[in-house]
Amino acid sequence: MKQFFTYAIALLLMVYIPGFAADKPAKASALTKIAALKNQPIQEEENSEATIIEDEDKDTQAEDDSTQTAVDTEAPANLEKESKETGITIRTISNEQINEILKAKMVQMEKMVNNAVAFLKKHTLSYTCKSFGSDQQWNLGGISLFVFSDSGICYRYDNDSWAIWKNFVKKGEEGEPFIERMREAGEKGLWISNTWKNALAYSYVKTTKKDKQTYIIGASFYPETGEFIAEQLVKAAINLAQQKSARAAFEQISNPMGAFVRGDIYLWAYNMLGECKAHGNNPAMIGQDLLNWQDSNGQYRNKEMIKLVKDAGKGWIEYIENGAIKRAYVEKMEDPISKESFIFGAGYYPFINHEQVQAFVHKAVAHIRSAGFTNALRDFTTRDAGFIEGPLTVFAYRPDGVMLADGQNPIFIGQNLINSKDADGNFITKKIIDIAVTQKSGWFGFVNRRAYADAFVQLVETPEGELIVGSSFWPISKERSVEALAKKAESFFKNHPIDESFTRFSEMPSDFIHGDLFVSVYSEDGICLISGVNKDLIWTDVKTVKNKRGKALFDDMRVVSRGGGWVDYQDASGFTRTYVKRVTRGISETSNKLNGREKSKKTSTAEQSYIIAVSYRM
Repeated sequence: MKQFFTYAIALLLMVYIPGFAADKPAKASALTKIAALKNQPIQEEENSEATIIEDEDKDTQAEDDSTQTAVDTEAPANLEKESKETGITIRTISNEQINEILKAKMVQMEKMVNNAVAFLKKHTLSYTCKSFGSDQQWNLGGISLFVFSDSGICYRYDNDSWAIWKNFVKKGEEGEPFIERMREAGEKGLWISNTWKNALAYSYVKTTKKDKQTYIIGASFYPETGEFIAEQLVKAAINLAQQKSARAAFEQISNPMGAFVRGDIYLWAYNMLGECKAHGNNPAMIGQDLLNWQDSNGQYRNKEMIKLVKDAGKGWIEYIENGAIKRAYVEKMEDPISKESFIFGAGYYPFINHEQVQAFVHKAVAHIRSAGFTNALRDFTTRDAGFIEGPLTVFAYRPDGVMLADGQNPIFIGQNLINSKDADGNFITKKIIDIAVTQKSGWFGFVNRRAYADAFVQLVETPEGELIVGSSFWPISKERSVEALAKKAESFFKNHPIDESFTRFSEMPSDFIHGDLFVSVYSEDGICLISGVNKDLIWTDVKTVKNKRGKALFDDMRVVSRGGGWVDYQDASGFTRTYVKRVTRGISETSNKLNGREKSKKTSTAEQSYIIAVSYRM
C-alpha cells in the first residue's frame, strides 16, 4: 500500500557503531550533590530504575483501583527489598543492569547472525526465510532476523510481514541510501542504528554471497534507555573521527537534524581547554571558550568533564540544565591527524516523564487563566518566565492551525502550520487540533529529530477564543513508553469507534506501533480482538496460557486491569512485562463528520469491558 511505502522510505541515516565495551565507566558528580544544589532529595531508585514486584500471596490478588503488578516467576538478578506495609517483595533492576543485559544480548545477536549467514549458504533463500520465522533457534527472546537483497528488496524483517517485497533502496530524509549504508556495514560485520516503526533500532548486520547474489542478514533490538543511546552515539562519533578525522566528526555532530541526534539526545565536542568544537543543539556555541560555563546551579560542568576524562578516559557526569537534572556520558579521543585530544559527550534527562509533561501543560493552562491570554503567550516564549523545564517548552495554537506561542521555535509564531508534517509524513498540527476538539485533551505521537516523541495537548476556553496548549518530550525508558502507549490507546479507544480504533492499532504506519511495542485488545472473556499487525492472533482464546503456578495468565490480567498495572510472565523465549488497562464502552458505534471534524456517533444500547495490553520482553 502507498502508506506502507511512504513509511518504508522514511528510514533514517545509518550510524556506524564499533564494538562495545562491557566495562563500567567511571562516575563523577553524584546525584546527591545535585540534590543538595536543588535542596531536595533525589529518589534515584524510584525514578530511574525499572521495578518488578512479586506478590507473596499465591492464591489471590488485590482487587482495588490502585496500580498493581502480578508476577509468576523470577526476574533477572537484581536488588531486593520488602515493603513492611504490604509484604510484597520489590526487585529493582537498575539502568546499569539493564544496559548490561542489552550488551549481553548484543553478543548473542552477533552469534545468531553469524550462524544465520552460515545457514543461508547451505540452504535455499525460501527455506532460510521460512526457517527464520518458524524455528525457535532463530528467536532470541523475541528478537528475530531480517534478510535483504543488496538491491534493497526485503525478504524478511522480524515478524513485519508488511515489509516483505518492499524495496528499501530509496533514500531517507537526509539523502543517505539506507541499503547502501547497511551493505557497507555488513561487509565488516558492524552495528548500525536506524529508525524503524517510530523507534530507534540497533542492528547487527553481515553480508554474504550465494549464487552470484549478495544478501544482507541482520537482527535488531530497541534499547530505549537514555544511558545506552547516549553512550552508543558517543562511541559512533569517536569511531567516525578515528576512521576519518575529528573535523569530519565535528561537521556531522553539528547538524541539528543529523545522524548524531536522537530527540533531545545530541552530541557535543570540546578540546581539553574547554573550547567548544561541535554542538548538535546550539551551533552558536561552536568556537567559544566555555571552560568556565556553569549550569543552572553554578556547577562547572566542563571543568568536571575535563578532569574526569584526564583521570579515567570516560565516564558519566550529572548537572542541572534549565532546572532539570541531566546525565551525560563523555569520552576522550585522539584525532588521528593532528594527534590532539578531544572530549565527545551526549546527555539525557533521566527524570522527565509523561506525568511531568501533563502537569507542565496544566501549569500553562492555569497561567492563561490567571495572567490572561496575551501575558501568558508572551511568557511561554520568554526564557526566564518559568516555562522552560529541561527539554520541556510550551506551544499554543488556534484551532485553525495558527501558532501563537512556541518556546522552542519562536520563529514559527504567527504562521499557519495546519499542513506541517513529521518525518513520516503525518500531519502534526491537524492531529493536535483533532485531539483537542474531539477529546478536549490527550496524547499523540510523532517523529521528530530522528526519534519518537509524545505530546500532550489541552483545549482551553478564553474570552479571546479557543486555544490549544501543549508540550512534548521523547520517552527514554521501555516502561514509560509501554505505559504511555497503553494509556494513549485507552484514550483513543474511548473516543473513537471500535472499527476505527482497531484499524489504527494494527495499520502501518501508525503512532500506536513503536518499535517492538504494539497494542493488543482482549474481550472480557479472553478472546484476542487485535494484536498489532499480527492478524493470526485475532480470535485466539488466551485463557489457555498458564503461568508458572499453573494459573491462567489472563486471570491476572483481568484483575490487575481494573486499576491499571503490570503483569509479568516468563516462558521459554524470555521474560515479558505487560501493562494492562480496562476500558468499558458501548458495543456498537459508527462515525461521521460534522463541520469537517471527525466525530464519534454512539449508537450502542449496551456496554462491554475490554482489556488493553502493551508488552515488552526483557
